[in-house]
Amino acid sequence: MDITLRMSDHALTARAAAAAGIVLLKNTAGTLPLLPAEDGAPLPVAVFGIRQLLTPAYDRAMTPWRAIGVLDGLMASDAVRPDGLLARKYRTWAMEHPDGSELPLTNVDFGALRHDCAAAVVVIGRTPEQDHPRLTSEETAMLTRVTSVFDRTILVLAAPGYIELNEAALACGAIVFLGLAGQEAGGALADVLTAKVMPSGHLSFSWPERAEAFADACAAADQFTGYRYFDSFGVPVRYPFGHGLSYTTFDFGAPKYDAKKGTLTVAVTNSGKRDGEEVVQVYIRNTADTEGPLKTLRAYKRVALKAGESSTVTINLPRESFEGWDVKTNTMRVVPGKYEVMVGNSSAAQNLKTINVKVK
Repeated sequence: MDITLRMSDHALTARAAAAAGIVLLKNTAGTLPLLPAEDGAPLPVAVFGIRQLLTPAYDRAMTPWRAIGVLDGLMASDAVRPDGLLARKYRTWAMEHPDGSELPLTNVDFGALRHDCAAAVVVIGRTPEQDHPRLTSEETAMLTRVTSVFDRTILVLAAPGYIELNEAALACGAIVFLGLAGQEAGGALADVLTAKVMPSGHLSFSWPERAEAFADACAAADQFTGYRYFDSFGVPVRYPFGHGLSYTTFDFGAPKYDAKKGTLTVAVTNSGKRDGEEVVQVYIRNTADTEGPLKTLRAYKRVALKAGESSTVTINLPRESFEGWDVKTNTMRVVPGKYEVMVGNSSAAQNLKTINVKVK
């Protein structure tokens, strides 16, 4: 196939979009980012999991002109260097076992890998056609073995959505939700893992501790579907709706609401040492409504800030934003009364700054 300039431009756009949607769920003890050594040499890493080669990026109805998997994306990076022998083992195994089964780790020299590699990346994937929410015994055993050898382990979830995280998964220092990131998935992931692009994606669903709770939320009726179910009924979650970490930190000031203009303003400060982007999220709760959801996302806005920079973010929040389902009239309408307006970077209560607003 001849690659045109237009195709190359579109690939760059797809890569940037994919990187912006990657969600950093967990990052402890400086596990990420993966940066080159002080002398500029690429950081040696060991990449595990057959899904590094079979990275699901789309469903069967799509036919992209190329698909960059996780291993290919890391191989092309100038910041990291995947172990060549381990990569060769996985490529050979994949050709001999097209069913997608995991490579047995009995023939892997973990002593040599620990000596040669500074970190490990474990890729676990699902396809839209086979999107089961629990880790298999093979995947759990792989995670247990890798984390017992590497103190610095990154778990990459290349899946359409939720996967229940067991103790083996939670032992990883960092967890990254890649999702179905399209044909440039591998390159986009490499950009985020190496801080070429700062992680700024946020979850579009709540990530509960147990798969049964996720199924219950999906089955909840009407206004309690999804994240509203967890918030309203106090069901514990591993990561709340809207959650997403960065390699820097952001602080929020007290929000202010101007009813005449229909705008909300809040000061946001990048309090870390790296440039980054944050998504300001606005939730609303009718304090008199005892039958509806605890709170509902009504607006959001992405803001880019340099390290140490502050900015006052203005978000449109007209009267219509206070609409809710009126059980008496069975219609969506604005019920006059007192409302709580909550601003933060996820739906978690501890992350939200709250003000009271009276709506006429």
